[in-house]
Amino acid sequence: MSIVIYENSDQAWLSMKKIVPGLSSCYREFLSGQDSLFITNLSELSSENYSTVVSLDGKLEKLYLICENCTFGQLIIHIHGDFMDRLSDWMDFLESQIKENIKLVCSTTAQQRLIFNLMRYESYILPPFQLNDKKISLLKKDSYKFIYFGRISENKNIDWLIQYFDKFQRLTNRSDELIIRGPVDDIKCMLKDMSRIPTKLDAYLERLCAEAHGHIDLKFGQFPLSELDGSDFFISLSTYHDEDYGLAAFEAIEKNLIPILTNWGGYKSFNRACGVDGINVKLTTNGATLNVMSFTKQMLFFLNGLDLKVSSLEQDDLETIITGERFFTKENFIELKKADTFKNDIGITDFFSEVEALTYFKLYNSSYC
Repeated sequence: MSIVIYENSDQAWLSMKKIVPGLSSCYREFLSGQDSLFITNLSELSSENYSTVVSLDGKLEKLYLICENCTFGQLIIHIHGDFMDRLSDWMDFLESQIKENIKLVCSTTAQQRLIFNLMRYESYILPPFQLNDKKISLLKKDSYKFIYFGRISENKNIDWLIQYFDKFQRLTNRSDELIIRGPVDDIKCMLKDMSRIPTKLDAYLERLCAEAHGHIDLKFGQFPLSELDGSDFFISLSTYHDEDYGLAAFEAIEKNLIPILTNWGGYKSFNRACGVDGINVKLTTNGATLNVMSFTKQMLFFLNGLDLKVSSLEQDDLETIITGERFFTKENFIELKKADTFKNDIGITDFFSEVEALTYFKLYNSSYC
C-alpha cells in the first residue's frame, strides 16, 4: 500500500497554478524515500488499495472519480476558496462518502475556523507556502512606495484603496506613491450579483486616479514580480470571500515588502506572522466595509520606520495530517445540514447572493474578520 498525491495541473486560476505545486513540494519533501506516488492524471490510479490518497486542489469532479476508481484507507482533501461557493455541492459529496475516512485540510486558521463554525469539524492546516523567519527593516524617509498587485476586482476594493490612499496623502501632506498592477475581471463584491460600482470597473478606477491628488500609477494586465522591486509596502484592502490564503501577500513578504492588509480571511494569518494589527473589517447591510480609522492608524504606524519580525504561519506538520484521526463524521454532516437549512429558510438561493443574508454572514464574520 502506498500514498498517492494527486497534483492536478489543469487549473483555471493563476493562484492555483502556483498553490498546487507549492503543496506538492511540501509532500515531496516529507515523503522522500517513502512508498509514495505523485500523479497528474487520474488514469494513473489502479485498483490497488492505497493507504492514503491526497487531492491537492480539492476539485469535486475529480474527487468523485477518485472515490469511484480506487479504494483507500483515507482521503485527504485540501480545500480552497471555492469551498464556500459550492457549499451545496460539497454537502452532496460529503454525504455520499460519509462512510469513508475523509480529512479536510485548510490553508489558514481563518479558513479552519470557518469550517469549524459550519460543521464543528476540526480540520488541519497546511499553507501552500511557508514564511521564513526573518527581519524586514524599514528606514524612515520622506516618501514611500506602496504597491498592490493581483486581480483587480470589485471584491478586492481597489476603488477604496485609491480613495483612502488619496485622502490620507491630502490629510498628511505627504507624497507617497501607490502602484496598482493586475488583470481586471468582473467578479463583484462579497454579495454576489451586487455592485457598488456605477460603471465598468476599469473606467471607474481610471477616473478615480485622474481625480486623485497624484502619485497613483494604475496599469491593467499581467505583470512580472520584478514590479515589486523598489517598493516598500504591499497594500491590499481585499474582502474577497475566497481570500482563504493570500498568495500575493506571501510573494510580497518574500520580497521583503511590509504588508498592510485587512484582517480578512488568510490575510489575518500574515498579519499575525508579521506582528501587526491589520485593518479591521465589519459586515453591515451593505456588505463588507472597512474601518477608515483603522486604515489611517496602520498607515501612520509605519511612517516612522520599523524593524518587522516575520515568523512562520501556523500549520500542522504533515506527519500529524497523515497519521491523525480527525476524520469527517456523520455528526459533522448534521451540523453542516443545519447551516444549509438555515441558509434556505431565510431565502438565500445562492451563497452570498442577497442582502437579507446578513444574519447568516455573522457566521462568516466571526470566522474571517
